Amino acid sequence: MKFNYIWLLILSVFFLTACKKELQENYIARKDTSLLSESQARSLILNQREDTTVDKEENQFSFTAPNHWQKQSASGFRVASYIIAKNDLKVDVSVTKFPGDVGGDLANVNRWRNQLGLSPISDDQLKSDLTSFKVGELNVKSIAFNSTDKAILAAIIFRNNESWFVKLMGDKTLVDKEKPSYRSFLESFKIL
Repeated sequence: MKFNYIWLLILSVFFLTACKKELQENYIARKDTSLLSESQARSLILNQREDTTVDKEENQFSFTAPNHWQKQSASGFRVASYIIAKNDLKVDVSVTKFPGDVGGDLANVNRWRNQLGLSPISDDQLKSDLTSFKVGELNVKSIAFNSTDKAILAAIIFRNNESWFVKLMGDKTLVDKEKPSYRSFLESFKIL
Protein backbone atom coordinates (compact mmCIF):
# COMPACT_ATOMS: atom_id res chain seq x y z
CA MET A 1 0.00 0.00 0.00
CA LYS A 2 2.84 2.41 0.87
CA PHE A 3 4.40 1.61 -2.49
CA ASN A 4 1.26 2.79 -4.39
CA TYR A 5 1.20 6.15 -2.55
CA ILE A 6 4.82 6.84 -3.52
CA TRP A 7 4.11 6.13 -7.18
CA LEU A 8 0.96 8.22 -7.01
CA LEU A 9 2.96 11.10 -5.54
CA ILE A 10 5.68 10.78 -8.20
CA LEU A 11 3.11 10.66 -11.04
CA SER A 12 1.25 13.68 -9.59
CA VAL A 13 4.45 15.75 -9.45
CA PHE A 14 5.33 14.66 -13.00
CA PHE A 15 1.91 15.64 -14.40
CA LEU A 16 1.85 18.97 -12.56
CA THR A 17 5.24 20.00 -13.94
CA ALA A 18 4.57 18.59 -17.43
CA CYS A 19 1.29 20.49 -17.78
CA LYS A 20 2.77 23.89 -16.91
CA LYS A 21 1.68 26.50 -19.47
CA GLU A 22 4.22 28.77 -21.12
CA LEU A 23 3.64 32.47 -20.63
CA GLN A 24 3.13 34.47 -23.79
CA GLU A 25 4.45 38.01 -23.99
CA ASN A 26 2.83 40.52 -26.31
CA TYR A 27 4.32 43.80 -27.48
CA ILE A 28 2.97 46.72 -29.41
CA ALA A 29 5.38 48.08 -32.00
CA ARG A 30 5.46 51.64 -33.25
CA LYS A 31 5.78 52.36 -36.92
CA ASP A 32 9.51 53.01 -36.47
CA THR A 33 9.71 49.39 -35.15
CA SER A 34 10.87 50.36 -31.66
CA LEU A 35 8.94 48.58 -28.91
CA LEU A 36 6.74 50.26 -26.36
CA SER A 37 7.59 49.53 -22.77
CA GLU A 38 5.25 47.17 -20.93
CA SER A 39 3.76 50.07 -18.96
CA GLN A 40 3.19 52.10 -22.17
CA ALA A 41 1.50 49.10 -23.84
CA ARG A 42 -0.71 48.47 -20.79
CA SER A 43 -1.64 52.16 -20.68
CA LEU A 44 -2.54 52.08 -24.37
CA ILE A 45 -4.80 49.07 -23.90
CA LEU A 46 -6.31 50.07 -20.55
CA ASN A 47 -7.17 53.59 -21.68
CA GLN A 48 -9.66 52.23 -24.23
CA ARG A 49 -13.21 53.08 -23.12
CA GLU A 50 -15.61 50.20 -22.52
CA ASP A 51 -18.85 52.08 -23.19
CA THR A 52 -20.00 53.32 -26.57
CA THR A 53 -22.15 56.21 -25.44
CA VAL A 54 -19.19 58.51 -25.59
CA ASP A 55 -18.35 62.06 -24.64
CA LYS A 56 -16.94 63.65 -27.79
CA GLU A 57 -14.40 65.86 -26.02
CA GLU A 58 -13.01 63.07 -23.86
CA ASN A 59 -12.89 60.33 -26.49
CA GLN A 60 -12.86 62.37 -29.69
CA PHE A 61 -15.34 60.23 -31.62
CA SER A 62 -19.06 59.64 -31.90
CA PHE A 63 -21.47 57.48 -33.89
CA THR A 64 -25.05 56.25 -33.88
CA ALA A 65 -25.59 52.50 -33.83
CA PRO A 66 -28.76 50.98 -35.32
CA ASN A 67 -31.39 50.12 -32.68
CA HIS A 68 -31.39 46.39 -33.47
CA TRP A 69 -27.64 46.05 -32.79
CA GLN A 70 -27.24 44.65 -29.27
CA LYS A 71 -24.53 46.50 -27.37
CA GLN A 72 -21.80 44.32 -25.85
CA SER A 73 -18.91 45.14 -23.53
CA ALA A 74 -15.91 46.54 -25.34
CA SER A 75 -12.43 45.46 -24.31
CA GLY A 76 -8.84 45.75 -25.46
CA PHE A 77 -8.65 47.82 -28.62
CA ARG A 78 -12.43 47.65 -29.17
CA VAL A 79 -14.05 50.99 -28.48
CA ALA A 80 -17.47 49.54 -29.32
CA SER A 81 -18.88 46.05 -29.70
CA TYR A 82 -22.28 44.80 -30.87
CA ILE A 83 -24.02 41.55 -31.75
CA ILE A 84 -26.67 41.25 -34.43
CA ALA A 85 -28.78 38.14 -33.93
CA LYS A 86 -31.71 36.83 -35.94
CA ASN A 87 -32.98 33.29 -35.37
CA ASP A 88 -29.79 31.18 -35.24
CA LEU A 89 -27.74 33.66 -37.28
CA LYS A 90 -25.18 35.96 -35.64
CA VAL A 91 -22.90 38.78 -36.70
CA ASP A 92 -20.20 40.37 -34.54
CA VAL A 93 -19.72 44.13 -34.98
CA SER A 94 -16.51 45.70 -33.74
CA VAL A 95 -15.14 49.23 -33.78
CA THR A 96 -11.43 49.19 -33.01
CA LYS A 97 -8.79 51.89 -32.81
CA PHE A 98 -5.02 51.37 -33.09
CA PRO A 99 -2.07 53.76 -33.15
CA GLY A 100 -0.42 54.15 -36.55
CA ASP A 101 -1.37 52.28 -39.72
CA VAL A 102 -1.11 48.76 -38.20
CA GLY A 103 0.76 47.37 -41.19
CA GLY A 104 -1.30 49.09 -43.89
CA ASP A 105 -4.52 48.28 -45.74
CA LEU A 106 -3.27 45.14 -47.50
CA ALA A 107 -1.97 43.52 -44.31
CA ASN A 108 -5.21 44.24 -42.46
CA VAL A 109 -7.47 42.99 -45.27
CA ASN A 110 -5.41 39.81 -45.62
CA ARG A 111 -5.62 39.29 -41.85
CA TRP A 112 -9.42 39.52 -42.08
CA ARG A 113 -9.48 37.20 -45.11
CA ASN A 114 -7.48 34.69 -43.08
CA GLN A 115 -10.21 34.81 -40.39
CA LEU A 116 -12.59 33.36 -43.00
CA GLY A 117 -10.05 30.83 -44.29
CA LEU A 118 -9.52 32.77 -47.54
CA SER A 119 -6.20 33.15 -49.30
CA PRO A 120 -4.41 36.52 -49.32
CA ILE A 121 -4.95 38.97 -52.15
CA SER A 122 -2.45 41.17 -53.98
CA ASP A 123 -2.15 44.94 -53.77
CA ASP A 124 -3.67 45.21 -57.28
CA GLN A 125 -6.67 43.11 -56.21
CA LEU A 126 -7.06 45.23 -53.08
CA LYS A 127 -7.17 48.42 -55.16
CA SER A 128 -10.01 47.03 -57.27
CA ASP A 129 -11.92 45.62 -54.24
CA LEU A 130 -11.77 48.72 -52.00
CA THR A 131 -14.55 51.28 -52.25
CA SER A 132 -13.68 54.79 -51.08
CA PHE A 133 -16.10 57.50 -49.98
CA LYS A 134 -16.22 60.50 -47.65
CA VAL A 135 -18.15 60.86 -44.41
CA GLY A 136 -17.88 64.52 -43.50
CA GLU A 137 -14.12 65.10 -43.50
CA LEU A 138 -13.30 61.41 -43.03
CA ASN A 139 -11.95 59.29 -45.88
CA VAL A 140 -13.49 55.83 -45.55
CA LYS A 141 -12.32 52.72 -47.39
CA SER A 142 -14.72 49.79 -47.36
CA ILE A 143 -14.36 46.18 -48.46
CA ALA A 144 -16.60 43.11 -48.49
CA PHE A 145 -15.73 39.44 -49.01
CA ASN A 146 -17.09 36.08 -48.04
CA SER A 147 -16.42 32.38 -47.76
CA THR A 148 -19.07 29.72 -48.28
CA ASP A 149 -21.15 30.63 -45.21
CA LYS A 150 -19.36 33.57 -43.51
CA ALA A 151 -18.79 37.15 -44.63
CA ILE A 152 -16.97 40.31 -43.60
CA LEU A 153 -17.87 43.93 -44.24
CA ALA A 154 -15.06 46.19 -43.08
CA ALA A 155 -14.21 49.87 -43.17
CA ILE A 156 -10.82 51.47 -42.67
CA ILE A 157 -10.57 55.05 -41.45
CA PHE A 158 -7.15 56.63 -40.94
CA ARG A 159 -7.22 59.87 -38.99
CA ASN A 160 -4.80 61.69 -36.65
CA ASN A 161 -2.21 58.90 -37.06
CA GLU A 162 -4.74 56.32 -35.83
CA SER A 163 -6.39 53.42 -37.65
CA TRP A 164 -10.10 52.88 -37.01
CA PHE A 165 -11.72 49.67 -38.19
CA VAL A 166 -15.46 49.01 -38.35
CA LYS A 167 -16.01 45.32 -39.04
CA LEU A 168 -19.07 43.10 -39.35
CA MET A 169 -18.22 39.40 -39.36
CA GLY A 170 -20.53 36.43 -39.24
CA ASP A 171 -23.22 34.58 -41.10
CA LYS A 172 -23.15 35.53 -44.79
CA THR A 173 -26.94 35.89 -45.12
CA LEU A 174 -27.22 38.23 -42.15
CA VAL A 175 -24.13 40.27 -43.13
CA ASP A 176 -25.73 40.83 -46.57
CA LYS A 177 -28.97 42.03 -44.95
CA GLU A 178 -27.01 44.42 -42.71
CA LYS A 179 -25.33 46.34 -45.55
CA PRO A 180 -27.72 49.33 -45.33
CA SER A 181 -27.35 49.50 -41.51
CA TYR A 182 -23.57 49.21 -41.86
CA ARG A 183 -23.51 52.11 -44.33
CA SER A 184 -25.77 54.19 -42.09
CA PHE A 185 -23.51 53.46 -39.11
CA LEU A 186 -20.45 54.56 -41.09
CA GLU A 187 -22.18 57.75 -42.21
CA SER A 188 -22.83 58.65 -38.55
CA PHE A 189 -19.14 58.30 -37.64
CA LYS A 190 -17.27 61.40 -36.46
CA ILE A 191 -13.67 61.64 -35.29
CA LEU A 192 -12.47 65.01 -34.03
